[in-house]
Amino acid sequence: MKDFRIFSAALLVLVAAFGFTACEDDDFEDEQPRVAILNLDGPNVTGPIVAAGTHRFGVQFYEEDLEGLDGRELTAIRVFVGLSPVSMRLSVHAGGDVVPGQELSALNILGDITERSFVDYELVTPVTISDDDVLWLVAEVELDREQQVIGCDAGPAVEGGDWLWSGDRWLTYRERTSESINWNIRGVVE
Repeated sequence: MKDFRIFSAALLVLVAAFGFTACEDDDFEDEQPRVAILNLDGPNVTGPIVAAGTHRFGVQFYEEDLEGLDGRELTAIRVFVGLSPVSMRLSVHAGGDVVPGQELSALNILGDITERSFVDYELVTPVTISDDDVLWLVAEVELDREQQVIGCDAGPAVEGGDWLWSGDRWLTYRERTSESINWNIRGVVE
């Protein structure tokens, strides 16, 4: 019986010590940035085959998409690349209804581009988000042959999720092909 009381007392001390330390404020959350992913797409399913040449794939975020992110920073663009293009340039633009507005930040991707997966490309100049803005994320690619390059989800398309510039102007992919998808282009916000 004495052993049981000693065991019970030790267990009580252990539980109390754990309870006090579990309830203390941890600075851990303050040290780690809170990350949000700004996206209009679902998981990658495929990517359309596009002709050789220069193409721009864009996603457009409206005020309601940016709600709650005011003052936070867009630090990276996450994109799914099917097959590597000859070159790729990622950019962030503010404003614009059917054409991206002022360029705020851009990044040329040099060297090997990771294929068939999402990759975060960190912006040299992060962009502070204002929730009353319209924000565009654009992936510009140069292709030397017909290929799948920027990934997309299975749809259905959501407003702003499927802009494509090819040749002479911006149109939604739906307007060009009647297919309903969203580009796998996302923003990483801290």
